[in-house]
Amino acid sequence: MKVFIISHPKSGTYLCSNILIELGFKQTGLHLLNGKGYYKYDLFDESAMKQNKFKKYRKIGVSLIDNLKLIDEKSFAVGHIHYNKALCSHFQAFKLLYVSRDNNERIESYKRMNKEFGRNCPSSSQFESENKMISPWSNHAFNLSFEDMINKNTSKIDDLQIYLFNEIKYDSYNVITHALNKPSITKSSIRK
Repeated sequence: MKVFIISHPKSGTYLCSNILIELGFKQTGLHLLNGKGYYKYDLFDESAMKQNKFKKYRKIGVSLIDNLKLIDEKSFAVGHIHYNKALCSHFQAFKLLYVSRDNNERIESYKRMNKEFGRNCPSSSQFESENKMISPWSNHAFNLSFEDMINKNTSKIDDLQIYLFNEIKYDSYNVITHALNKPSITKSSIRK
């Protein structure tokens, strides 16, 4: 089985990644882009992140559909993919996870991150436009919210396991606790 996380930016994409790692899936380090190209995090491991040594590079010119072929069985990748009905058939080989977060919280998280990097935050109209382009995936995927993850909603993690494995294989409290404690490429404490 292959898994793909479709998420809104700043909604807990890499926290969800940590959950999948805890559930035994391999992180490809791929962050696929709409249209063509992807980011590849080539040092995607805890020790590299703790030392702020993870790196990424961008490959352009390859279609999203072709990039999906880079994901092996028992692995996963992520992306803020805009919904397109034609894309659904290309995701049939995947278990899809849709990760969301309250829009105001996403904006605040964006502000904190962009302040660190000296960049401007997207406007509220950009957020609304993006929401409309990504949110239709919620009808085609298992839905997991940032709040479910940070509030340790173990029944939701149980449901996730049933969606993925047709059974509960791991203790969901341990899964979410370990995922929250792991470093992540978007945690500010890791980037400092």
